[in-house]
Amino acid sequence: MARNNHEKGKKCAWWVLVLGLLSSCTTSPVNHYNRGVAFQDKGEPLKAAQEYRRAIELNPRDPAPRFNLGVLYQDQGMLDLAREQYLAILSNHPGYTPAWINLSSVQETQGLLREAEESLGRAMESDKDSPMASSHLGLFLLRQGRIKEAEQAFLLALKRDPAWANALFGLGLVAETQGQKEKALRAFQEAAQKNPMDMEAHLKAAEILREKGLQEEALRHLRRACEIAPSRGETFFSLGSLLYQLGRWRAAQDAYERALHLGMDPRACHLALSQIHQRLALEEHFAYERNLTRQEASKDKTGSPR
Repeated sequence: MARNNHEKGKKCAWWVLVLGLLSSCTTSPVNHYNRGVAFQDKGEPLKAAQEYRRAIELNPRDPAPRFNLGVLYQDQGMLDLAREQYLAILSNHPGYTPAWINLSSVQETQGLLREAEESLGRAMESDKDSPMASSHLGLFLLRQGRIKEAEQAFLLALKRDPAWANALFGLGLVAETQGQKEKALRAFQEAAQKNPMDMEAHLKAAEILREKGLQEEALRHLRRACEIAPSRGETFFSLGSLLYQLGRWRAAQDAYERALHLGMDPRACHLALSQIHQRLALEEHFAYERNLTRQEASKDKTGSPR
């Protein structure tokens, strides 16, 4: 599941994992599972859920449709239903690591912290070689303020896979919590390098770079974050803020307008846009004055026409 339980767009991270299982659902002539994946990919959760339920009816022991159905329920806040699907998977497949991790996320959201930690422990037991479960455990511990334990979990993940971007990101969060901004920046940049699609790593790197006055480097990370999540208004608003700071009024205007279109706070967007309009009006006025001055100077040099 997601690094941050409040980041809804990240809650389908594990769904990508099961895309490779498409060929396993061949029991249905119409292949309900594949159709469910197609509907889910197109953003039609109701139709996707209907297809997954049909696939489950035809093959109740197959974990793939249950898992995707659980993710759909979880993304829509139907946590009890999501939990039911994950538990059903684990009753037949106790070594199914993604179900343990998503179950933990549901339990944490419901305030069942002891159960959530136990589920992550089961996830680590079920897959002792993968960095996945240990990095999720690190993020869980970090959210509970258990900084040292979280750091050890991230280091374990990196021991299992030195290129595991989620663990690098987690170490960046640990360093940031401890006030070690340089160390945090290196970790976030390395995470973004290992996984160029890691939007949060780009945003975190940009945040620290702006604090350090390295605006052009921050701009590169922010632009990349906007490319990764083109429907996230907050990111475009941050981009507009940085472009405004750099004096690139037109580009800032475009970014703020995009943020407004994507549902960002209208008051904040309109305030920022009004400031830009004032700047652009001043620029036009000064450009007119400069042009007029050049014309007068040219007349003085050539003399008045006879």
